[in-house]
Amino acid sequence: MIRYTFFDQFVGGETAEDVIPVLDELRVQNKGAIFAYSVEADEGRRSQSQTPQYRKNVEEMIHSIDVAADFEDGHSLGSRAVHGRKTWVALKLTALVPSATTLVHFSEHLVSTRPKDNLVHYPGTPHPTDLDILAPDATRPEGAPLTDEDITTLRVLKDDLERICTKAKDRNVTIIVDSEYTWYQPAVDAFQLSLMMQFNRPSAVKPDSTLSRGSPSSRTRSQPLIYGTYQAYLRRNTMHLLRNLELAQREGFVFGVKLVRGAYHVQESTRPSPYEPDVTAIKGYLANQPTEGFPQQKPGPKPPVWDEKYETDAAYDAAASLLLDLVRRPDSPVGVLFGTHNRGSCERILNGMVSRGLASVKSRNEDGQVTKVRINDQVAERVMFGQLYVTYGSDGTTDFGSGMCDSLTNYLASTVEASSPVVLKYVPYGRLSDVIPYLGRRAIENKSVLGAKEGGAADERRAAGQKIWRRILG
Repeated sequence: MIRYTFFDQFVGGETAEDVIPVLDELRVQNKGAIFAYSVEADEGRRSQSQTPQYRKNVEEMIHSIDVAADFEDGHSLGSRAVHGRKTWVALKLTALVPSATTLVHFSEHLVSTRPKDNLVHYPGTPHPTDLDILAPDATRPEGAPLTDEDITTLRVLKDDLERICTKAKDRNVTIIVDSEYTWYQPAVDAFQLSLMMQFNRPSAVKPDSTLSRGSPSSRTRSQPLIYGTYQAYLRRNTMHLLRNLELAQREGFVFGVKLVRGAYHVQESTRPSPYEPDVTAIKGYLANQPTEGFPQQKPGPKPPVWDEKYETDAAYDAAASLLLDLVRRPDSPVGVLFGTHNRGSCERILNGMVSRGLASVKSRNEDGQVTKVRINDQVAERVMFGQLYVTYGSDGTTDFGSGMCDSLTNYLASTVEASSPVVLKYVPYGRLSDVIPYLGRRAIENKSVLGAKEGGAADERRAAGQKIWRRILG
């Protein structure tokens, strides 16, 4: 039953090769993809295989990079091109360790030992020294939640992540580090920052007479290789973004941001934060920053996530505005993937691109609304949109659309004119038995999208109904 309902609806296939027809179909529709081997942490599940599941996951991540790169070699400017390659790969760190409990222990260690930052809400923000404890000559502090076994596991994880990202660099495939629950997130943040500092070093873009004006050289890279996920529903997100930007500017790496609203609100809203920031100091700090529209922090015990959806919406749109300001500034290299199914947010982002000179208007409708914009190759490498993949046909086809909120995806793909896709579909794959935790989370997440009265699935229902009537009436 699950295979013919949730699996066939939300998953692109069982193997990376199974997904290639989906990638082909998306590219015909001017859409890219985020390749995601969607194995998530499930502490109640134990593998019976002689080879630990996490070791298989590491090798599968590397394999998916090769499959993504081979696909792009045949669809972009060739294997030597680094621009226009819009098949990315997502990493889930909880799938790359024997037990996610190790990431819990590491997160607890980081929260208790990092230099205190009273401006950032729980679970804090990473520091360049976070992985120092994994150095060969480092000693584990007495009383630390980390065990010797945890340290060994984390060292292996660090080596595996560097091996994965080295493969991605060699094959010119962009990597996204997915977010996790807050009890894992400090550990994820630490590795994410380390990978950005190592692999997101900018390379100068050299003019190439064979390319059109405004186009980057096909042998240099203007976007980050590594993107981290930033969740607007977390109270920390504003200061977390600003602190990471400061680090990027100070350490000289390109800042890669996947901005999302957040996927775990049900679980996070019932957990009190272990500490509170100085909300008065936050207000004073933000008053001197080019930030507007962020929801206000209030004193007192709070969960790590905003209580109300309108607060998350405001946080998302304000963060999007801040990031577009950064894209416009030549002194703050940044690449952004806006992960959202909210049409209002997408329209505000497009309008913000036009107002900042990142996009030029080609046409408007009678009401003055933008119907077509053009962005150059540099911007197309640094600003993108992302939405979930869902197939509606019972036979695996996309009879009524090719994904979650596909009317929105189609709107973006048809409105933005660029030399490569600017909207990417998140396409999961994996065996049914391995992706059950992912499917369960998807079912919970989709309640807000599927139940919306406007936008999202409401547009999909109307479009499906119209197509059905057209077929009935001939």
